[in-house]
Amino acid sequence: MKSVLKLRCLNDMVKRGSLHHVNGSSNYATGAFTSKSPPKLGLMLPQPHHCHSHTTQCVGATEIRRTMSYKTNKIRPSSQNIISHNLINDDQATLPPLDKPDHVAQNYTAGSHRSWKKLCQRFPELGELNQKQLVQLLEVLSIHGIPPDAGAEISVKYPAILNLTEASIIGTISALRNCGFNEEHRTKLLRKFPQIFDLHKSEFRNRIGFLNTYFENSGESLKAVMNSVEALTEAEHIVKRKLRYLIFDLAHATSSIKNCNVLSFPLQFMKIRHEFLIKAGIYVPIPYRKLIKVREKEKASKLPRAKYFKPDDVVCTSDKQFLKTCTRGAFNTNDLAAFEEIFLAHQEEEGVEEDDDVIENDMKRMLSDDEDDDNDDKHQDMILNSTGFGNKAEVEHFYF
Repeated sequence: MKSVLKLRCLNDMVKRGSLHHVNGSSNYATGAFTSKSPPKLGLMLPQPHHCHSHTTQCVGATEIRRTMSYKTNKIRPSSQNIISHNLINDDQATLPPLDKPDHVAQNYTAGSHRSWKKLCQRFPELGELNQKQLVQLLEVLSIHGIPPDAGAEISVKYPAILNLTEASIIGTISALRNCGFNEEHRTKLLRKFPQIFDLHKSEFRNRIGFLNTYFENSGESLKAVMNSVEALTEAEHIVKRKLRYLIFDLAHATSSIKNCNVLSFPLQFMKIRHEFLIKAGIYVPIPYRKLIKVREKEKASKLPRAKYFKPDDVVCTSDKQFLKTCTRGAFNTNDLAAFEEIFLAHQEEEGVEEDDDVIENDMKRMLSDDEDDDNDDKHQDMILNSTGFGNKAEVEHFYF
């Protein structure tokens, strides 16, 4: 009886179209159903006692695997179709506009606390740059230790970086690393002066080697560059004149030079400030050969050198702060402006432009240990006369 009912059910299902054939056969429960009638195309629905059933739908010669949930009655593409769908989208993908920043942020800010949206809020100029080039640049910089916020700042300050090749950008970062700059210092340096990317990579090590001849060690040289990037970017002969003036003419300690941005100022500006104090009798340079002894005495007594100010106080301040710190208000900005006018007039009149050979000879003379103490006063006068301004007597009767 059960067999007869079963056959009748199968017959009814075929007539209703609920059960279709694929290549003349179809699976049902545990048995196989075969018919000589031509195959019909369609979707084989699962039986009520099954939650899921996998079937094959023929569309021409193409077979698409589908999974159907009996409870939800939703058809989902298989994993193979999902992968193909993503590949098609990737081929046709374009960079999202700035008003949809979070999608781009996921591409390059992994681990970053700032989203693309925050970067755009902080640097609105990013909207004016080529998005594709910008994202590629940020990815390259991020891989080599430059975080996205620093990369964005670099791009805004120096948009020409977008036109540089990836090899050129990586070469600059590698050159800085080979010179001894760690990741933090490289980031700080490039944010401060992104034009470094345009400099010749092979010159970086040469410049650090040159600075090492004036500073006590490479650590001081790197520190000087961090505070005054001009020590790395300006022509070597310009940096040389500045260092010789500060170290050999004015007896500034290299530790004082490296800790401020004095090397970022023009040499003429340095001379105006120092000569103003020298003419006022407030600042008295000492012979370079005596500097070591003076520094040792200064360290032992823990007292500052008499009539001496560090370059940070003399050069790296505004006019008002300079006069307040170094002259304690004895002079005002009008006095400084008048002195500057006289100084520049003397320099133009005498054409003061020291030749490298003259400077080299002066340096050898300063370093010579054969000079007698009797010649110290004469040597002091020579330093005071370095810009053509008289001697100690004139200093004592400073006309201001």
